[in-house]
Amino acid sequence: MKLMRHGPKGSEQPALVDADGQLRDLSGVLADITAATLSPHGLKRLHELDPSTLPLIETPGRLAPPPGCPSPGRRLARWGCRRIVHP
Repeated sequence: MKLMRHGPKGSEQPALVDADGQLRDLSGVLADITAATLSPHGLKRLHELDPSTLPLIETPGRLAPPPGCPSPGRRLARWGCRRIVHP
């Protein structure tokens, strides 16, 4: 599972890429991807979701990283998500 954001700049919505590579909408589950989302508790909560129950995003438009993440932080966060979700 990979976390990301999509949509026009300033109005991005949270999303995840499922195991099949499809983009799924997380806006019904969380408002945005924050430090709390990337905490062990937040990642566990996301891991417990069934991605197939989330709405499929057909045309995501602009893809964006989580807010305020410098490049090394994004790489670390992505590594951390994969490490915790897929130990």
